[in-house]
Amino acid sequence: MFVHTHPGEMVAYGPSGADLRVSREGRLERRHYLRYDLASIEIIVVDGGKGNVEMTIYQEPSAYLNSTSLIDQYEVDMSTNKTKQDALDLLKNYGYKAAIIRFTEGEFSPEDIDKLKSFEFKLTPLKMLKN
Repeated sequence: MFVHTHPGEMVAYGPSGADLRVSREGRLERRHYLRYDLASIEIIVVDGGKGNVEMTIYQEPSAYLNSTSLIDQYEVDMSTNKTKQDALDLLKNYGYKAAIIRFTEGEFSPEDIDKLKSFEFKLTPLKMLKN
């Protein structure tokens, strides 16, 4: 799991194309050096103050391993998004598993806990993958 923040003056709810490229490159490195496939779970944290945090959580689909053109197009499409729901919908349209989770007053809601549980942390040996 990888977490990064966007400064308060630059509230971004969806990852940039650069964020997606870093995720993809890390996955390719894990495949090469570890001989395992692992789609990392990425988190963008926006601090709402007073212990309230909103997180955009996303996980790359396997189809993106060898595709930079899809990420390039995502970046173009992302530039027109105006809301966090737009960003979430765009990620899902591109095949990412994505959710917005809130941590409020020291806890997650039961609904947000279910969203977190839906993300998969699974190591797959490369010999078992069918490319």
